[in-house]
Amino acid sequence: MLPKIFLGPVIIRTFWLMAVLGVICAVAINNFLREKIPSLKTLENVPAPRQFAILAGMLFFFGIIGAKTADIIWRFPKYAANPWEIFGPKFISFGFLFSTIIITEVYCRIRKFDTLKTLDLIFFTFPVFQFFQRLGCFAKGCCFGTPTMSWVGINLTHSCRVMPKHPVPLYFMGLEILIFLIFLRLLRRPVKPGTIMFSYFALYCFGRFFIEFIRPEPNISLWLAISIPQVVCLELLILSCGFLWALNRPANPPPHNKT
Repeated sequence: MLPKIFLGPVIIRTFWLMAVLGVICAVAINNFLREKIPSLKTLENVPAPRQFAILAGMLFFFGIIGAKTADIIWRFPKYAANPWEIFGPKFISFGFLFSTIIITEVYCRIRKFDTLKTLDLIFFTFPVFQFFQRLGCFAKGCCFGTPTMSWVGINLTHSCRVMPKHPVPLYFMGLEILIFLIFLRLLRRPVKPGTIMFSYFALYCFGRFFIEFIRPEPNISLWLAISIPQVVCLELLILSCGFLWALNRPANPPPHNKT
């Protein structure tokens, strides 16, 4: 693991370095592919490449605030007992996702852009950002899963007394790569506004639901062996699939008048 990079007197935290690189790479790939993929090239009423880069920076800043706010809500009893722990390095990714939607909606209303098309543009390369963010988690040594003796396990302490753990950040990285490849396939033809965003939520929540089984999250109860993040995934998965069905359902044919 490499949580910090030392450049003389300068200390760079790897997680934040990877997060910033993720934003830069997501914007660069987005602006490049917009000129290569016909369904993106013909998008109208969306931010231009320079405007998109500025929007991405705003989303990153407010996304951190949203992720931290979600963490405070989730761990409120703990933080109420010890407020100084609020400033610890804990975030919740769903808070980042929801803040992305809210800030984009506000931005598009002010700049008179199409919100759904802009969100599709954002979530098209959002997996790239998430890939680098999870790479930062892996380098930091956080967000690992439950102990395992299988070949995939990684020993964070290099001690024979500590069992290896599931490298959950690597699983998330694989999930994000798969989602991005699906988007590249999906955008070979024009899609209705909102399809990419809801597809991201559906695919991400579907994959995360199963990954959560190997994360050390407490179950809701003894008889329901799933965690609260898994409940959130199921709810968002159902909602996303419902919106996708509503967006892409075939139109009813007009009634024929009998003569």
